[in-house]
Amino acid sequence: MSLVCNIEDQKGFVKQKAEALSLNIQQLKPMIKFLIMQGVDLPKLLEGTGIEQHHLIHRDISIDAFQHQRLLLNAIKHAPDMSFGAQLGVQDFINNDSLLASRVMSCDTAGEAMHLLSDYYKLWTNQFSLNFEANERWGEFSITPHIDFGATLPFYIEYLYAILYSFGCYCLGEKSVPLIFEFSYPEPSKSAYYGKYFSETVRFNQEKNRVLLPKPLLERKLVFSNPILAEENDKTVKTQMEHIAPSDTVSRTRALIQKNALSMVSLEHISAQLCMSSRSLRRHLQAQGFSFQTIVDQERHDIAKKLLSSNKQTIQEIAILLGYNDASSFSRAFKRWESASPKEYQLQQHQKS
Repeated sequence: MSLVCNIEDQKGFVKQKAEALSLNIQQLKPMIKFLIMQGVDLPKLLEGTGIEQHHLIHRDISIDAFQHQRLLLNAIKHAPDMSFGAQLGVQDFINNDSLLASRVMSCDTAGEAMHLLSDYYKLWTNQFSLNFEANERWGEFSITPHIDFGATLPFYIEYLYAILYSFGCYCLGEKSVPLIFEFSYPEPSKSAYYGKYFSETVRFNQEKNRVLLPKPLLERKLVFSNPILAEENDKTVKTQMEHIAPSDTVSRTRALIQKNALSMVSLEHISAQLCMSSRSLRRHLQAQGFSFQTIVDQERHDIAKKLLSSNKQTIQEIAILLGYNDASSFSRAFKRWESASPKEYQLQQHQKS
């Protein structure tokens, strides 16, 4: 299976975009085989898809987004067991491996692994955004579709959830993990299988599709943790990501710096909020051409200009707010940024106004 085709919903059907990616028929065969083994009639499964039975003996036929979506709608209509999305997710986890999976497995902790997956998810799917944030109680891993999938959304969400849950249990060396799974859609008439493929706590009709991870779990060390392999795989993963999109570790680091008082900001403090080690955060930032101190200085620079322009606080007060020990240290830094002292900058802004 694969979740890498671009599709858009239109009047209940999905219309292929001009730039849509095609799938090789090999990627759909696991689902077709699985449903036939469950007793689904093959002609009914292929009805209206433009896929012929004889196509299934070939290995090099391309299937467009419309055909893929039509196949899913037929599968939902005729499948005797609606857990087929979750079952295929578990099978996908068992039968497939990837560079991204290897890189995530080699993380130090579960929290670091979740952040890494949200950074590099575009190597896995371009139909959804995966995002991870942590607070004092929970880690929240959310899955946001880029388009309206209509009746096929449960399949995709349960497929993704099953892969993530199976992968998580594997990396922690556990048969089950106490997570909370939330679904944006109503509870199906037959929902007993959710406890089998996910944890016992599932919630329907929620605002978004997300998984909640208890804070202690985020600090658990992964059984496959391997800093050396992680560093080696990072290079290849980042090279692949350069062809898709840059990592957003920099933006998340910047956002956390903005949320915290600059006088209290440190590499250790921010990396803890990102559920990774200081060394890992430093390595991620360096890979994007940044250092932690560079980002902190950029934020100090921007805030300093705003505060000096407002002329509501003394230079000493601004220095303390920005985390400097004294006004002299702040003045030296500001002169390096603007080639002018804080007082000179204030005067220039006053003259402009």
